[in-house]
Amino acid sequence: MARLMFQPAHDLVFAANFVKINAMQQRVFLFLLLGLLWAWPAGADCGLAVQYGQIEARKAASGYILAAPHGLFDKYTDQIAGALCQQLGWNCLIARGQRRARHPINVNRPTEGVHLSSDQEQHTQRARQVYACYRETLHQLKTSHFRLYVELHGNARSESQHQIEIATPGLSLLQKQQVAEIFSRALQQQGLSPRLRVAVQGLEKIYFTHGSARKFGVFAEMRPVLALEIPRWVRQEPAARKSLIAALAQGFHEMEQAGVF
Repeated sequence: MARLMFQPAHDLVFAANFVKINAMQQRVFLFLLLGLLWAWPAGADCGLAVQYGQIEARKAASGYILAAPHGLFDKYTDQIAGALCQQLGWNCLIARGQRRARHPINVNRPTEGVHLSSDQEQHTQRARQVYACYRETLHQLKTSHFRLYVELHGNARSESQHQIEIATPGLSLLQKQQVAEIFSRALQQQGLSPRLRVAVQGLEKIYFTHGSARKFGVFAEMRPVLALEIPRWVRQEPAARKSLIAALAQGFHEMEQAGVF
């Protein structure tokens, strides 16, 4: 899989000012810097996005995209997404560092704020710039044979600690039923059930419906969508996390093979 890593260009400039380099090294340095700038999505200013962290994109010959927009903040979601993309051969998009307590940028939508409703989140200039970079990078991964966009999130809500809540923008009732059946079977076969179950929007009530991302974020245009909210314990416990990755890989692979999307 091709891999692009967007990081602050000023780090390279800083190094060039303080390290004595010969002519050949200078040419290599300039080549790398120009390559980095070329890799940034056209039409979007990614400087601010990478000022706060990283945006990592891995392009694959697949119609499926798996993303973790709140890597580091939603702990281990970036690692889980990376492992799944590797196993499945899917396109991967991981943002790390933009969403923190001191600057709660939501990345997959042009707002800031944590645990707020869509009308309470703040629309800021930096949030718009980070979102523009994320959105443009996402569209670079979206091919003509696009099938499904998946986002991984994490939460510590006590009422949701024994279920993976799955929001389903753009899915039919049949697709929702298939997702619930396939994931339920995968969790059981990987030893996570009955401690962990799935709750699919449209089949039962869920708490995390991702209304803001639907209203003015990437969910408005990247459909169909599966947005998974993964409880904290299953992300943090090494054995449980390993079983979770196996269960999700099994489930996504079965959906792909069965043509659910």
